[in-house]
Amino acid sequence: MKLMRLQAVIDTTGLSRPTIYKRMALDLFPTPVQLGERAVAWVSDEIEMWVQARVDERDERLKEQSALAGRPLNEAWRPLIETRA
Repeated sequence: MKLMRLQAVIDTTGLSRPTIYKRMALDLFPTPVQLGERAVAWVSDEIEMWVQARVDERDERLKEQSALAGRPLNEAWRPLIETRA
């Protein structure tokens, strides 16, 4: 198991520090592990799962939008979306 400090979480997610802490307060983001009195880190697998969930949500929206519009998925996206289903 690997731990990630805040800067690595920011780099991985593209979120800012305030956004990460706001989402944690709303229970919308993984919470860190206390390392010391003033040090925390996030479990890398939890961050990766959170990112993957965002990708899965996007892919599902693309499928739904394509179905509602009555047209096939953009051929460039089809292999990515269908292999995750």
